[in-house]
Amino acid sequence: MLSRGAARCTVEQRWRVTLLLIPFPVDITVLSIERPLSNLDVHLVRGDLKSLEGGYSIQEGPDGQTSILRDGRVENATLLPDLISTALVRRQAQLQFVGIIREIQRRAAQRARVVTLAPAP
Repeated sequence: MLSRGAARCTVEQRWRVTLLLIPFPVDITVLSIERPLSNLDVHLVRGDLKSLEGGYSIQEGPDGQTSILRDGRVENATLLPDLISTALVRRQAQLQFVGIIREIQRRAAQRARVVTLAPAP
């Protein structure tokens, strides 16, 4: 994280996507803007992409299930064909998203254990 304000956060991300055993590094800086209680907007500040605009929203369905939705647009600045680069970026976003969900679940389970193990008042 490069900086953090009340509802804004500037984050540097470095990752590598692989196509046919050839790694392609991606180095970007994004501005994340939190819109309580359930939205996060993301905008490219600088980096290896031509553009990145999008965000996440948390929605509760009528059945009580919570959904995390991602919407956005990414344009690459590489010489790779758009079809390939789009697939690579989507795959990386999916991996990050799954990682975020796993971390949320891990923390929720940890909190549940702490509450369960806490002595009764």
